[in-house]
Amino acid sequence: MALADGDVLESEEPAHEQQVASKSSGISGESKNQFRVQTEFSRGLGDWLIDQQVGLVCSSYLTGYLLFIGVRANGMLVPSAASFSHAMGLVADSQRIYLGTKNEIWRLENILRPDELANDMFDRFYAPRSAHLTGDINIHEMGVDADGNVLFVNTRHSCLATISATHAFKLLWKPKFISRLAPEDRCHLNGLAMENGRARYVTACSTGDVLESWRGGKRDAGVLIDLDSDEIVSDGFSLPHSPRVWNNSIYLLESGRGYLVRINRQSGKREDVTFCPGFARGMAFVSHYAVRHGFALATCEFRRVADRRDDESQRRRTALRVVGHRSAQWRYRCNGSGSGAMSRNCSMLASFITFAVRVE
Repeated sequence: MALADGDVLESEEPAHEQQVASKSSGISGESKNQFRVQTEFSRGLGDWLIDQQVGLVCSSYLTGYLLFIGVRANGMLVPSAASFSHAMGLVADSQRIYLGTKNEIWRLENILRPDELANDMFDRFYAPRSAHLTGDINIHEMGVDADGNVLFVNTRHSCLATISATHAFKLLWKPKFISRLAPEDRCHLNGLAMENGRARYVTACSTGDVLESWRGGKRDAGVLIDLDSDEIVSDGFSLPHSPRVWNNSIYLLESGRGYLVRINRQSGKREDVTFCPGFARGMAFVSHYAVRHGFALATCEFRRVADRRDDESQRRRTALRVVGHRSAQWRYRCNGSGSGAMSRNCSMLASFITFAVRVE
């Protein structure tokens, strides 16, 4: 699984660490990405990808990368990366990827036929095929509805939107506490949960109605909103992101506290599922696994949640999948300088993926 004009990095041992210099995809419209990417994998991650028959893709706006992780039949992990300016919102399936960047929404298509391989390695090869100009509207999470329409959270204007043939975006919905559309990021609307081919829930970091009211205010002002009823389902979250509907419950990442949270759809009652190290944003369910993406500045230490012997009942109900000596993860580090807001002030950006499993 790779992207045309992207860099490829192979790892012969799952825990082996290597690095590769970034090569710009030539489509970001900005200067060449100066970050260097290092990857490190948990032992057993390749086997897990084979068992689940999946590949992974994530975006990193701080480094400007779209990153892939695939696996060969022998379990060898094959990561690859390509530069996109401010790579952010992402929705993907096995044949198509939509990516929200600083000023565009890119459509990437798998150009390989069934049973065809690129470079005797990749069974998916994604090439950019079109881009829709939106301007800098700070696109966060994205989805595709049952009719094939691309939906996205327009964080700059505090609304849910879709592509317009004549304007930067077409308004679909805005919270009732937002009095008007304005490019002011009033509540930091960010997460989008799809259900049965339609947008169902969103998250916001506050219910403020003035310029960037979510910054510097109450720490636990975040909310989960039901789009059907236009009502707040649950509140009191610290920087909530990435709501998902799974097994008739709502899950989200409470990034400010570092927890994966489960919410009862009827009562709105919430419970912590497990701790997620780093600042978690972006999540997808694969079978009983919640795959989440996060980042942290400087070196991170990863906790083996499944080995918390002081809470046996919690350990039985839910835990991080432990493979080898650490929680299953793909970690990459980007060293150097770049155009990200934080990149000039840090020498290393550590980013990683961990797998949470809900045990019945």
